[in-house]
Amino acid sequence: MNANEIQHLLKMSNKKHAPQSWSDLAAKYSIKSVFLVNDQKVNRSYIDHVESIIYVNEISTFWRNYSKAEYGNAKTPDESIVLKFLHEVGHAAYGHHLLPSAEFNTIGNTIATQLTNMKEAQAWKFATDFCSN
Repeated sequence: MNANEIQHLLKMSNKKHAPQSWSDLAAKYSIKSVFLVNDQKVNRSYIDHVESIIYVNEISTFWRNYSKAEYGNAKTPDESIVLKFLHEVGHAAYGHHLLPSAEFNTIGNTIATQLTNMKEAQAWKFATDFCSN
């Protein structure tokens, strides 16, 4: 699926605004909106660098993937959703929006391979550091 197809899918998905505290944190990194997505067609979280929007997948089918230390030690599905949000904020915090403007950040499609990519590792470090403070 290319970036335009993903963007269209996200715009048409079943979503709601994230809590205001999440939007406030994301705004510190120039993110305009944060949505929680509850749609089986959207199988991951995304940051749209063009529109400055974070879409957080709130379906927690694979939440235990986030129970490992390098992904924040999530103990519940809700904690994994928070970590996914913080991970996407981490991309903005580290300036990963410098990817070509027409692209979504789709590097590292599986959580198992993400730490081998520098940008993914930085975003996970942001999330885990945030949770430790």
